[in-house]
Amino acid sequence: MTNPPVDRPGLTISVLGEVRAARDGEPLDLGGPRQRSVLALLVIARGDAIPADRLIHDLWGDNPPPTASGALQAFVSHLRRRLEPGRTARSRGTVIVSVGPGYALRVPDDAVDAWRFEQQVRRAAKQSDPAVAAEILAGALNLWHGPAFSEYGDQPWARVEADRLTELREVAREQLLDARLRAGEHAVLVPEIERLVAEQPLREERWRLLVLALYRSHRQADALAALRRARQLLADELGVDPGPALQELEAEVLAQSPALAPPVVATPKPVQSPLPRPVSTSDADDLVDRGPELDELTAAIAEARTGRGRVVLIEGPAGIGKSRLLAEARRVAAGLDLRVVTARGSQLEKEYG
Repeated sequence: MTNPPVDRPGLTISVLGEVRAARDGEPLDLGGPRQRSVLALLVIARGDAIPADRLIHDLWGDNPPPTASGALQAFVSHLRRRLEPGRTARSRGTVIVSVGPGYALRVPDDAVDAWRFEQQVRRAAKQSDPAVAAEILAGALNLWHGPAFSEYGDQPWARVEADRLTELREVAREQLLDARLRAGEHAVLVPEIERLVAEQPLREERWRLLVLALYRSHRQADALAALRRARQLLADELGVDPGPALQELEAEVLAQSPALAPPVVATPKPVQSPLPRPVSTSDADDLVDRGPELDELTAAIAEARTGRGRVVLIEGPAGIGKSRLLAEARRVAAGLDLRVVTARGSQLEKEYG
């Protein structure tokens, strides 16, 4: 399957999947597998020069053909022409440069998806705001379109770097879930973490995230059951007990430690003028003892103005004042120039609970 072109200006090189390149979003023809492998090797070197004889060994192994040196020069020439279209032969060589008896790749750090991925993972680690960290990590993981250097997975020169990037991807997936947990998404994350645990059940960090998500979702029994599953699995597969992080978490769950409580996510304050008073003097007789309900409605409207809408259900027997509360909500919203949409149930909806 062909991946869509990368929508970025200038030259971009991708190795998180098939090895490919694009310029201003338009895919470039990099030639055959061996020619593309020259570019892949230069990406792995990350700007360092690779001697020609080492490139030849990686391309052909211990028994290169007599024409290997000339073929390598031809590969480099063809790659230069395709990576730098529109340049003359004399002016090419700014992307793949000659360094002594070898070659090096000279592109900005954000031009290669693998390099950009690592940058974003490090940037996310420095963020104190979990929502920001989650957004950065999600963007980093979206750079992946398959296994790194996918068509060269059986090549020794690609295997070590591909394994390193794959491990970093797994760490980033765990860090993304951790950031989302810290942002208060525990209930919706349980199925995602369960799936991640099933993929690699020997990674203890995934069990830790699962237990924490279950406990914060008021599922203490399920959290303890997950800890038992982890302990049994580690004993059966590796003959070891859980590590310190899981053992400490188990003790905190059993003790119902306050440290396990979900973090408080601050609600942004309205940035415009203060909300009007929800109750006027003339309304006081109609809304006796409805201060808490009015405060809740006012807070919900304030959140809606900041893009954090939610649903408020007003329930009660006939005559208790539900319609009056709704009328006050409409009045408060209208005072803020918010559009108010009203719908009523038909007789059919009123005939059953």
